[in-house]
Amino acid sequence: MKYLSIILFMFCKAILFSQSVLEYNIDIPIKFYVYKEGENKLRKANNINEFYLNTPEELVKSYFFGTSNKILSSLYFHSDQFMPKDDLHFKNVIKTPSEDMYVQLLHKTNYEFEQREMCYIMFIARIKGVDFPFPTLLSLIRKGNEWLIYKRSNQQKLTDCLMMFKPCVLSNLFSGKSNNNIITSLIAKTKSKTNSLDFIKLFDELVIIQNDENLSNELTMSQNLDCTTINYDNKVDGLALITNLYQDVSIEKIKQDDVDFLMSKINKGKDSIVFKNKLTFENSNMNYIGLKFNRIDKKSMKISKDFIRLDNTVNISSQANQLFYIFKNFDTSIFSDLSPNLNPTSKMNSILYKKTRGVYEVLNVSKLYDLYQEEQELLDSYIE
Repeated sequence: MKYLSIILFMFCKAILFSQSVLEYNIDIPIKFYVYKEGENKLRKANNINEFYLNTPEELVKSYFFGTSNKILSSLYFHSDQFMPKDDLHFKNVIKTPSEDMYVQLLHKTNYEFEQREMCYIMFIARIKGVDFPFPTLLSLIRKGNEWLIYKRSNQQKLTDCLMMFKPCVLSNLFSGKSNNNIITSLIAKTKSKTNSLDFIKLFDELVIIQNDENLSNELTMSQNLDCTTINYDNKVDGLALITNLYQDVSIEKIKQDDVDFLMSKINKGKDSIVFKNKLTFENSNMNYIGLKFNRIDKKSMKISKDFIRLDNTVNISSQANQLFYIFKNFDTSIFSDLSPNLNPTSKMNSILYKKTRGVYEVLNVSKLYDLYQEEQELLDSYIE
């Protein structure tokens, strides 16, 4: 048979890449607030069974003064994220007079993500007779009229920065201005290309700062909360660059059973078609499917690359576009080569690998996408 109008060389399903931990960067508007004296102390209610969740502050009060695991677990959006406490903890909460224990609110960061209202709220628990304060940062989500604890994955660098830097320093960083030369330099080092506060860069700077005692004392809460020498606004609207994960990422060969359906989606014309791979993933609560294939002109035998999306999502996110771009233009081995491996490979020593790391060393697709625009030669071996 000379030339088939449909060329199939994939006869069974084969997963080429299945990795749910692919990271991307995203800019989000934030509202940052530093609590003032007189509004920042929360004490135990007279009725220890009364708990409210209408504001982030009420959630903190319910969390710290909760008197049972049943109450505390009800504060979580996903109850399986709750870690039970022992009975001694609750006995101490109940018997300690309200004047001897309180929560000192420090700051909160409100933002919207994937069409949901969210918040980080930072506080210190102070208990009489205990010299060490207990700093806590809670990640919250709004559900109806209530705020609940909601732990987003892959946020370690962001949460470490919110926990460690003094509120006044964070205010300066979010606003992008400061009367302090050290903070002014830090602002310049941690700006993203879109002029937002890049928490990936800020975390790297935090590591350096923590190794310098003088800098740490001035900028972080490791020793004190003193902000007397730093001018700051207690309310700031800013822009932050954070990371998030694509969900359920899978790249696979085409199943034999899918061929007829896929052919119906392609304007084949007189070309022969060679199916290659299918990409599926979820981003911002939207499901995406992409298919790449080759067209072969029957007369000239010229091969041209092609791609179609099979999902019905209209307003595709920029992060989805980035992942589709990498999938369309590069050999699929780039995803496995640049993903962490328990058994170190030679690829993991490459400049390309090191420049595309995200939180916990996972592959950051946004970094990979930007790197191709800036240093294309690093990706030449993967270009199809």
